[in-house]
Amino acid sequence: MTYSLLYILLTAFSAVFIHGATNNYLHPALMLFCSTILAIVYFHCINLHQLGFMYRTAWQAKKYWIGSMLAVAVIWLASVYGLNFVAPSVFVLLYFAMNCLLGICFDYYKNKTPYLLLMGAMLIICTIALVGCFLHFNQITHLTYLGILLSLIGGIAVFVYSKQSYHLATKSNLKATQIVAIRFWLILPLTAILAPEPHHILNSLSWQNAGIVIIVALVSLIIPIFFFMKAVIKIGPEKNAILCGLTPAITYIIEAYALHSYNSLMLSLNLITGFFIALPTLVKFLKNQRIASQIAVFK
Repeated sequence: MTYSLLYILLTAFSAVFIHGATNNYLHPALMLFCSTILAIVYFHCINLHQLGFMYRTAWQAKKYWIGSMLAVAVIWLASVYGLNFVAPSVFVLLYFAMNCLLGICFDYYKNKTPYLLLMGAMLIICTIALVGCFLHFNQITHLTYLGILLSLIGGIAVFVYSKQSYHLATKSNLKATQIVAIRFWLILPLTAILAPEPHHILNSLSWQNAGIVIIVALVSLIIPIFFFMKAVIKIGPEKNAILCGLTPAITYIIEAYALHSYNSLMLSLNLITGFFIALPTLVKFLKNQRIASQIAVFK
């Protein structure tokens, strides 16, 4: 569970940071293209002596590898453009609400646990209430609705990504850093197509923008994805998807501080949503920890 919580904190921060960067400094596709290159270089460098083995092994499970690359490309294109169009807290809320709802549905299908139905109902109710509040209190354009749509698409893609990653990890026995290293390739041609005109790229060359790219690469593409992969492998995609319901509340707190957009009703609804989504998983984790401690005492 520790890896999931670290992923949540970094994801919340990076959402607010990307929102500010794409609205004030860099074109979304250009920022993603440059950050992706840094991420690819980093993860290949730390696996430098196993590159051949890494790609040969991944090719043996190519269905899951290709599926993961497609999902990752959709996730990040939806993220950088969606965060450009809509507030970070709303994007993250819808993104993770969709992801969590899919996790709840799959988990209920497997285990038929009654409390999952309550979680799903509370998730839908709170999400509708939050989006309604946002639309009521803010000036809305057609790009706002596009950002909402992209957040839902991203949420579906991240759940597909978690499932594909889980199967690839179990079938190939690759380490988390090796799996992450081979995921980004489809982002490059897609962002190259969407990149701005050459003169815009030249005008974007500065030390400040270089620093932004490095920060985005670290807090969005390198560190949190590593934690995400570790979490998926440790606790499974469904449980990780449910636990990630805490992310909207954390994002709103960071957004309220950074963008001075505090609204007590929005914060309360975010916290209530996170509570109902994460509580069962947290209780189960603490219960397992207590049982393990009792067994250790008896030994």
